[in-house]
Amino acid sequence: MVKDEGGCAAAQRALRQLGQRGASRRSAILRALVLAGTAWLGMAAPAQAALVVTPSTLVLELAPGAVGIVRGDITNTTGFDLLSTDFFGSFSGFPADALIVDQLLGLTDIAIDDRSVARDLALFSIQLGASAMAGDRYAIEFFFGDINGNFSEAAMVFVDVPGGQQIPEPSVAWLVGSGLLGLAAARRRRPLPTLQER
Repeated sequence: MVKDEGGCAAAQRALRQLGQRGASRRSAILRALVLAGTAWLGMAAPAQAALVVTPSTLVLELAPGAVGIVRGDITNTTGFDLLSTDFFGSFSGFPADALIVDQLLGLTDIAIDDRSVARDLALFSIQLGASAMAGDRYAIEFFFGDINGNFSEAAMVFVDVPGGQQIPEPSVAWLVGSGLLGLAAARRRRPLPTLQER
């Protein structure tokens, strides 16, 4: 665990998130500058969630039967020392029959002291369900709360199901096969021209 050192650490975290997400570059740069400026001037940093959950993996590719584990960091600024068993997760935004999501955070007791960051924790596992389709991408929106009523902001992880080979329907395969047999039979019935006929 690493002790959080206020605005400078928050600015560094915002810049790290900028490299991971890339989508909202301007807002991340602006936030990092504001946080760095407030730390330099000794002002209070803008309000931030007391719990910050940062997944280290944003996209997982899962084949049928495989289990993916989403790992990440948890920053605790709640004012309370917490244990990993004090957290509960909420997972939404995906078809329940396509993905099976199980919380892993809290299966082992890990201390997450106030004003600290617990790194590389196993947050939850993902497994493909019966209706997961090859070539699809599923989004899982999640957040964590603690027993004191503090919640993290929502984060998102994507699951890609690799595309399989298209298997033609039996009727199409039968039509193509019978057509090829018909062409072969027609070719066989017609005599080949001899050299003298050409």
